[in-house]
Amino acid sequence: GLGIEKDTNKGMELFERAAQLGNINAAQFLARFYFERKEIEKSFRYMDFIGRRGDADVLDFLAESYLSGELVKRNEKKALE
Repeated sequence: GLGIEKDTNKGMELFERAAQLGNINAAQFLARFYFERKEIEKSFRYMDFIGRRGDADVLDFLAESYLSGELVKRNEKKALE
């Protein structure tokens, strides 16, 4: 960090809290972070949060993923939500 000691755990805790409070930027960071680390379920929770707030591209990605069953278990109901 700038001017403070680096604390990755604290940083993640703050991103999580910001996302829980509705911060889309924090949710986008966490979705990407978890996706890159192959923590798909966590990533998809944040993508769902982002999509429900109007990001059509994320909703499209989630729908395709649930229909194909490649990243997550195939689930037509979730794909059509």
